[in-house]
Amino acid sequence: MRGDGNENHWLSFEDYQKERAGLAVVPDVIVADFREWLARLTNESGFDKWRFRSGMVFGDRTEWWDMRSRRGTVHEGLDFVEGFHGGEVNLIPEGVPARAVASGEVAAALDDFMGKTVVVRHSSLTLPGGGIFHTLLSHIQIEAPPPPFVAKGEILGRVGSRAGVRVRPHLHLTGAWFPAGFPFTEAGIGTVIHPGFTPAILVNLNNLIETSPLCVMSPDDELL
Repeated sequence: MRGDGNENHWLSFEDYQKERAGLAVVPDVIVADFREWLARLTNESGFDKWRFRSGMVFGDRTEWWDMRSRRGTVHEGLDFVEGFHGGEVNLIPEGVPARAVASGEVAAALDDFMGKTVVVRHSSLTLPGGGIFHTLLSHIQIEAPPPPFVAKGEILGRVGSRAGVRVRPHLHLTGAWFPAGFPFTEAGIGTVIHPGFTPAILVNLNNLIETSPLCVMSPDDELL
């Protein structure tokens, strides 16, 4: 049920999905910032281009590592894992800087299974319904808590992995519209949803790499 002024009316699940899909767009300014961010990440990784395979992009349901098992949840972002240099494919080096895609406030620095996820809130980018655009950089190692505000390109951490993790080091990027006051420190897989909870809207970033000359969509082959 959705409120419009003083009236409420019901949406079918299909209409609800269409409405959310229409909102799941990348702001134009972030598109420009992403291109700059990607070019810098490519250079600092020593790559000519990135290679993306099944399991590395938004919406995939399989893992790109080990036995390519089915994911517990749909992949919510992009995994920067490997790239071309001189015609050869190499893994992203550990220690590559994970930089802020755009300026914003640090909403949270959360533990993930490979390191930390840093959530950056871009308060000037909002939806009519109140959603605020956020970028999340995951699986990074940080030496100290990030500052309250970060500038575009500021280093949030570095690519790396905790000891004993079977997944190769990589950088994960998610874009999403979150409602104001979203409880990042409380939410997670298996969290009980509060009756007043407004869900986040994940943004499909695949078009950003599909249209970039710095990225190649590649068929699957043997893992490195």
